Amino acid sequence: MTTDVVLPSCPECSEPYTYEQGDLLVCPMCGYEWIAEVGGEESAETDSVVRDAVGNELADGDTVTIVKGLRFPAAAGEQLKLERR
Repeated sequence: MTTDVVLPSCPECSEPYTYEQGDLLVCPMCGYEWIAEVGGEESAETDSVVRDAVGNELADGDTVTIVKGLRFPAAAGEQLKLERR
């Protein structure tokens, strides 16, 4: 009895010729590599937890203050919106 595994098409170029290389899926046409999602996008979103520097869990809509000087395209003093993908 053979089990045929159907791999997803490449998210970059949509070619169906993907293959597994360790934990990654690879597209030989464009060279794009990505991690295969198990259980779909919803489970990945619910499993990921975003925490601040102290360890408090952040939720959508929380306001955060960036203390360290990081380069962002936002203007100084402008609020950044936290979104999970």
